[in-house]
Amino acid sequence: MNETSLSEARVLPRYRLSFGTGGFHLNEAIGLARIFLDQGDWDRALNKALDEGVFPSRRESTAKRMLREIGHQVRELDAQELEWFVAGDRDEQAALLWVATCRAYRFVAEFADEVVCRHHKSYIPDVSYDDFDAFFERKAEWADELLHTTTSTRHKLRAVLFRLMREADIISSENRINSVVLSAQLENYWQAQGSSTLSVFPLARRY
Repeated sequence: MNETSLSEARVLPRYRLSFGTGGFHLNEAIGLARIFLDQGDWDRALNKALDEGVFPSRRESTAKRMLREIGHQVRELDAQELEWFVAGDRDEQAALLWVATCRAYRFVAEFADEVVCRHHKSYIPDVSYDDFDAFFERKAEWADELLHTTTSTRHKLRAVLFRLMREADIISSENRINSVVLSAQLENYWQAQGSSTLSVFPLARRY
């Protein structure tokens, strides 16, 4: 994704910030995807996942809310990606859920592209909370949903985003940027699509 001018930014959809409600729920997302492939309908899949306890919680309301949020991400994958998500190895599954997360939350995708991957390409080895704050301020200049967030909400979004990136193996526990090596299957598929999917990965350099 490229920097967006102010006039162009006004026509973009609002940032969905509900990624701040949770983490990178890989096992739960795989479980929901398996049920969907069996059921063929997202509403039925969500209900069955709730009945089967795919998201363990003492409170049904919490499980339902989290499963819906996970479903919002997983349904961003196309039919082929869903098949790989269920059957692939752990690294492929993590890469696919990271893609699903970025597609579901434009804020996450733009931070990955405009900050993490740009640092990686510029040989800047890490990403910091200061980088997040500067990015947030820049986006808040034209996005009211960011401008009107409280300081505590902003801090929560920052903490959750960094946790997501760590759990997706985009950054290390010390916030150093990892050079990602995708499977040939995924990289070739996304290249053939001609989409911006690969732009959310700090890909290992090829010499």
